Amino acid sequence: MDQANPDADKNSNKETSFRLENLINNRQTQDTFHHQALTTYACSAKKCLGSLMQVPDYTKRENGLKPKEQVIKEATEFLQEYYAFIQKANTEEHLTRLAKVTEEIQAKGLYDLTEHELTYGARLSWRNASRCIGRIQWSNLQVFDARHAVTAQDMNDAIMSHLKYGTNNGNLRSAMTVFPPRTDATHDFRVWNIQLIRYAGYEKADGSVIGDPANVEFTKICESYGWKGKGGMFDVLPLILQANGDEPELFVIPEELVLEVPITHPDYKWFEEFNLRWYALPAVSCLLLDIGGVEFPACPFNGWYMVTEIGARDFGDPNRYNLCKPVAQRLKLDTRSETSLWRDVAIVELNRAVMHSFLKHGVTLVDHHSTANSFMQHLQNEQKLRGGCPADWVWIVPPISGSTTKVFHQEMLNYKIKPSLEYQVDPWKTYRPKGHRKLKDLKLKDVAKAVAVSAKFMHKALAKRIKATILFATETGNSERYATMLKTILDLKFNVTMMCMEDYDFNKIDFEELLFIITSTFGNGEAPNNGREFEKKLSTRAKNQSENSDEYGNENQTSNYSSTGYLNVKYSVFALGSRIYGNNFCAFGSRVDSLLHQLGGERIFRIGQGDELYNVAAESILTMPQWFGDKVRLSFEKGQTVLPITQALSKMHSKKVDTLSIISVTNLQSSLSQRSTILVKMKSNGPDLSYEPGDHLAVFPRNDPELVDLLLDKLDDKESVDMNAPCQLEYLSDEKNWTVDKRIPPLFTIKEAFSQFLDIAGVPTPLLLQHLINQTTDQAEKDKLRDLSKGTKEYENWKFDESPNILDVMKEFPSLRLSSKFLLSNLPRLKQRYYSISSSSAMCPNEIDITVAVVKYTTKSGKEGRGTCSNWLNSLTEGASVPYYIRTAASFHMPADQSVPIVMIGPGTGIAPFRSFWQQRAIDKEQASKQNQATVKDSLEPFGELVLYFGCRESCKDDIYKQELQEYAEKGVVNALFTAYSREPNKPKQYVQDLIKQNGSDLVRMIVEENGHIYVCGDVSMASNVARCIENILIDQEHFSQEEAINLVKNLQETGRYHEDIFGVTLKTGEVTQKCRTAALKYVVYLDIAVVFN
Repeated sequence: MDQANPDADKNSNKETSFRLENLINNRQTQDTFHHQALTTYACSAKKCLGSLMQVPDYTKRENGLKPKEQVIKEATEFLQEYYAFIQKANTEEHLTRLAKVTEEIQAKGLYDLTEHELTYGARLSWRNASRCIGRIQWSNLQVFDARHAVTAQDMNDAIMSHLKYGTNNGNLRSAMTVFPPRTDATHDFRVWNIQLIRYAGYEKADGSVIGDPANVEFTKICESYGWKGKGGMFDVLPLILQANGDEPELFVIPEELVLEVPITHPDYKWFEEFNLRWYALPAVSCLLLDIGGVEFPACPFNGWYMVTEIGARDFGDPNRYNLCKPVAQRLKLDTRSETSLWRDVAIVELNRAVMHSFLKHGVTLVDHHSTANSFMQHLQNEQKLRGGCPADWVWIVPPISGSTTKVFHQEMLNYKIKPSLEYQVDPWKTYRPKGHRKLKDLKLKDVAKAVAVSAKFMHKALAKRIKATILFATETGNSERYATMLKTILDLKFNVTMMCMEDYDFNKIDFEELLFIITSTFGNGEAPNNGREFEKKLSTRAKNQSENSDEYGNENQTSNYSSTGYLNVKYSVFALGSRIYGNNFCAFGSRVDSLLHQLGGERIFRIGQGDELYNVAAESILTMPQWFGDKVRLSFEKGQTVLPITQALSKMHSKKVDTLSIISVTNLQSSLSQRSTILVKMKSNGPDLSYEPGDHLAVFPRNDPELVDLLLDKLDDKESVDMNAPCQLEYLSDEKNWTVDKRIPPLFTIKEAFSQFLDIAGVPTPLLLQHLINQTTDQAEKDKLRDLSKGTKEYENWKFDESPNILDVMKEFPSLRLSSKFLLSNLPRLKQRYYSISSSSAMCPNEIDITVAVVKYTTKSGKEGRGTCSNWLNSLTEGASVPYYIRTAASFHMPADQSVPIVMIGPGTGIAPFRSFWQQRAIDKEQASKQNQATVKDSLEPFGELVLYFGCRESCKDDIYKQELQEYAEKGVVNALFTAYSREPNKPKQYVQDLIKQNGSDLVRMIVEENGHIYVCGDVSMASNVARCIENILIDQEHFSQEEAINLVKNLQETGRYHEDIFGVTLKTGEVTQKCRTAALKYVVYLDIAVVFN
């Protein structure tokens, strides 16, 4: 009996749960979910219709809208469930939406579901379908919104797309296409076919049937609309589609869209003589979708076949193809007596043939045992998530081998939950051909109404574009720039939304159609700050998906994220990085790409990669349209004032930027050294500083004032614009409106922009050179700029030999005429620089220190070059202001367990974060001593060893923290200090790897035996050499194999005991420059070869 029936509830004495038992293992569950069920009219206290395979017509949904009160009630319940799913229940957004929906229903009797609501509701309708055994896949359903359809042709076009998507060359994908909702009793959109693909049944004069007897009636209907079949056993029926209650139209499905499988047997060659075949895609098209009170009479959807649906029912049933006896006879079974069980043998062989054939041809098909197992898992999932699961035992148990499947022995409770898929009366039973009204008989208001309705539908049809979402994550703004470029291109064909990853509502990922990811990689393979949470959620979902899958790969939906199942999104990832980081090049983008693929996303393009050492790799993928001066302007705002620098930078970089004041800038190197490394001490001008040892300080520099003045003097419009007047940069939008360009702050002076917001010292990218071509008047210069803008070997030589900035380019190409608005709209942003923090906030409250190598270099052509930020910091005096924010580096924090050893490895400025380590350790020891927990001299000291391996050139010039380290070593804070000198006079070169190798046994003891942590800070090459050195020590000291040593280091990294803070190119030394140049040129050659072979 239907437990949703009121009489049934009385008989159960108002139990809060209904007990269900598994008769094999005697496990019992309590179904409480049925209390949310709807009252149905199929069953009563005196009769149960649960064993009926087809429900009577009087129980089916008829035409016409529901009463407004009922629609409001169902809408309220659905919206509550939807907003709970996206974790926004009872928020302002939820309540505002409910109020709007209620108002809409009161006005016209129904409301428009958003696309996300429609998708979620459609998936729930499958989840709630009590007769379906394959529901564990409900969250994978791809929903196509075809509510914009106006004509039967529109419906046919959408269905053809559905067939292509669902069939997918045999790798079937579940999908539903939803056509416009019911608006009254006479204007329904209907698919007359029971399934989109079925075979005709031709009734002969003697009552026999050629083809599928189940489709005799519909075959005659098709013939009445002019269709003529071939009279064969497997003729695909046409579609009959009805739009807006109008005359039905007939459409023949193209042969190439109907994937059919020829049926053969793995053991019996004679089986081919039956000439059997079956279509791959089962797409039910006769049901009505009911979501939140809104009904959709046309909603064809497909999953994939279970073998018994074809082998037992379609081929075996007496009222279908009735093949049991012919197969039994070919098997030479005794068909005269039922005791020979010939039917059972024949039906099994039919199923074996179907299973074999679908697998042979690579077409998705599931067996009934595996499917029954997955349904049992689904019951378990639903019990955890919802307190029960509606299930119709009569339909769930497979038609053969029933008692051998797990579902046979499981008690089930059948009830109706909405959203739902409902049976409805066959359309040909209610359709009445309409008489043609002449236009002259229509009243003016009828014509006006028809025009208005048509215009509305046409507007929807024209405005309907595939939605695409672009997500970016960035530390310096490059990814955002490329995302903007991509949006400009996609806007031509798609409805595009672009946003930063940290602003993205992750719950919406299940509803995306197209997703584009553009992201950089920070440091040694880490996510940018604004991409961390996205990666965390994506990883959590992938992990839950993996952990909550059964042996068949079906998901066990037991958490908020895993309950949404695999993703159906089409996606592509474009990753930015630097090849100087070796194996971690574009690592974050690669991880996102892998996670999306792991979760079932469909790659539309393989991952793209852009290299900062080779700009064209990125630039050539996204080529911006030509720059037009008449579409950009400077608007001068009289009486306005520019924003304070912290507000301007905060808006520009989407970060909370504050300022620090310089306490002191001290050169740490000897006056004998030609190099300079400075200790910059700063204090907060605003909120108290909060950071941990290992974190990074992001510093926003200023360009060299001399360089700024030279550039301003070169501008073509220097006489016509006021360089110190507040203005804003605007561009002409597609809607022909002047819109503020958000690349730079809304109010600025031109001088300020070139000083603090735009990079005027960097080498122009190939894209910028491409835009410069039309700004020069000399043909020879145009040709050279065109060659350089291709980003080939010539560009790389020019870049590394000359290291030219925009001023150098203007000198090299004297016919260039560059205006302020051109440079403001084309120069890249001035990036923030990251420095490892060299102080402990516990030791120096409200103070923060950084260790900075001052970059100065000479190019091959003899030009003197200077690092923008390091030289700016070196020029500052006490009280000067430094814009900043702190970037947490959780992967480089000191271990929570203070008793484990710490090995620090950092040559040169790689020592920077370790100064914060030894300062923190000194404070921790001091506090422990004061609390009488331990003293420094206790034999049971609670602190593990703190060991430093440092490397520099010469002891008298470059040992930057020598005195400070000696003091901390004497205090017992630093337990061991090893320094390698690579240029010490009269001594062989020595590097940190050499010292590590010499102390290999101690290293092994601390790491392998005492669970210590290794921290490495420096450039990629050094870090790679250190890792190989440690692997070799493990091989030599512990007799590990090479593979075991590599795996141990990898395991240390994965478990958070091997930490790396790796930086790229900072010093323009000849060695580093040549390394970068070699890497870039190798990539040029690689791309040239790829072009030739592609």
